[in-house]
Amino acid sequence: MLESSAEDERLRYIVAGVGISVNLEPADYTPEVAAKATSLAIECERKLDRTALLADFLGEWEQLYELYLTEGFGPVKSLWEALAVVLNRPAVLTTPQGIVEGTPIALDDSGAIKVRKKTAR
Repeated sequence: MLESSAEDERLRYIVAGVGISVNLEPADYTPEVAAKATSLAIECERKLDRTALLADFLGEWEQLYELYLTEGFGPVKSLWEALAVVLNRPAVLTTPQGIVEGTPIALDDSGAIKVRKKTAR
């Protein structure tokens, strides 16, 4: 989730909310959610130390931020695209303008996702 504020066409701030399902078990999910979601514990087949995970996450975040400050968005964009699991797979996106069906294909230079829209038949 992202929240931002702008004034006089100038961005004042952006707040990014990140959620990581760490030690949830299959029984913690409703059947509908279980079809779409997982947790690190389910995927790793073991419980994880949430404090260590958070420290690692924040360390990586800081490295990416430093990379952005020194080299700009290009390297961060390339890393994201190389690791993204959402690219080139059909998706339904909820936007302020409504629902968009299509295939995410890349990020543009501002970080917005590029989507090849589903064509009507």
